[in-house]
Amino acid sequence: FPVTILNFHPSANTTTLSGKFTGLPNEDVYGYAWVEKKVSGSWIEIESAVTKDIYKEGDYSVDIYEAVGTTIRVWSYFQGTTASYLTVSSEFDLTAGTQVRNFAVNSINIQLNLSNSLACNRTWAVASSTNLSEGRFGEGIWAPIVSGTVKLAVPSGENFTIVGTCNGNISFESSATSTSALQTIAVTISTPLS
Repeated sequence: FPVTILNFHPSANTTTLSGKFTGLPNEDVYGYAWVEKKVSGSWIEIESAVTKDIYKEGDYSVDIYEAVGTTIRVWSYFQGTTASYLTVSSEFDLTAGTQVRNFAVNSINIQLNLSNSLACNRTWAVASSTNLSEGRFGEGIWAPIVSGTVKLAVPSGENFTIVGTCNGNISFESSATSTSALQTIAVTISTPLS
């Protein structure tokens, strides 16, 4: 007689992780979040655990199909009209059912003040780090340039190189090691030829 084999995994689990990202500015903000799990001491993205279309209200929800007790962490990336925010949560373990977690985004901790605020307005800069160079970080972290200012809220302890182009094809490059405190860096921008 036929035998039916069921793929039954006692530890299989669906967790709906939901909550709010707090600390976002009261401006047009768009972002998304993704989940990584720890496997043998290394972090691996759970490709199905991504939530998009998060706005300034910060509400999110994502389904995670992993075993109860899996150690995870949550990354989030938001672009606003005046700054960009990259945050990683502390690690925690999955539970069954619905799990509510609220996450505070990083405060702005790198600010470039460009000397030519007229030329450096409404363009973009890109921050890259050797530790954040693969997967979702492959293109770097984009940040708006507004009236000669670049603002980033990023994890502490990362060495960033920040490059950008102002109007008139004026390019610049700067570097900073992120900390928990705000660093303000003055960058001299050349004046375009008339």
